[in-house]
Amino acid sequence: MSAARSTPSSFPGFPAEALRFLEGLARHNTREWFQEHKADYEAQARGPMLAFVEALNEALSKFAPSWMTEPKKALFRLNRDTRFSADKSPYKTELGARFGTSQGPAAESAGFYVSVSPKGVGVGAGCYMADTPQVAALRTRIATDHVAFRRLVEERAVTKAFGALQGERLVRVPKPFPAEHPAADLLRLKQACFLVTLPVELVTSKRLVPEVAERFRLGAPLVTWLAKTLA
Repeated sequence: MSAARSTPSSFPGFPAEALRFLEGLARHNTREWFQEHKADYEAQARGPMLAFVEALNEALSKFAPSWMTEPKKALFRLNRDTRFSADKSPYKTELGARFGTSQGPAAESAGFYVSVSPKGVGVGAGCYMADTPQVAALRTRIATDHVAFRRLVEERAVTKAFGALQGERLVRVPKPFPAEHPAADLLRLKQACFLVTLPVELVTSKRLVPEVAERFRLGAPLVTWLAKTLA
């Protein structure tokens, strides 16, 4: 695990009961079970998650203040949208939050993401939900600025923290760009994001905030570049 540069946080990590709640929810994903354990959810999971988001906001204030997000707005709903899914389980089995600028369309596309579950700590930075005009804007800028973009996403410290740039890609380079374009691999992107899953042991550790915040810091140049491109 990398040594985070962020200022130590007062957030001590999640209580072990948070993971036990999520494990129980995964085994008994029904509304009846959740109602019986709603007090546990509020005290052991949602409450600490709000505190975790607040601690990450404090970290963001130092390098990406525009992405600070009010904790209750940052949290994803625990309820799943099952309308178009074969899986009718009513609840997600992880706690998640998103930090996004409130200015323009980029509020829905360029930002930071974190999740906590018994599987580990998910950390993301970049663009995961761009609409068709935004994808077009992304490709247009990559076509003319691909050297700088490639340098940004392949910077050694960033790839050490996240791995390679991720995102759904087309099979072929889309028109009007030539198939032999030097950025052909990048022009096929429909998303552009860094994603990594950190060990579950981090969930209950005081190292949680510094480790996540450091990855937010390293992902901030990509998020800023995307926000300017997609706005």
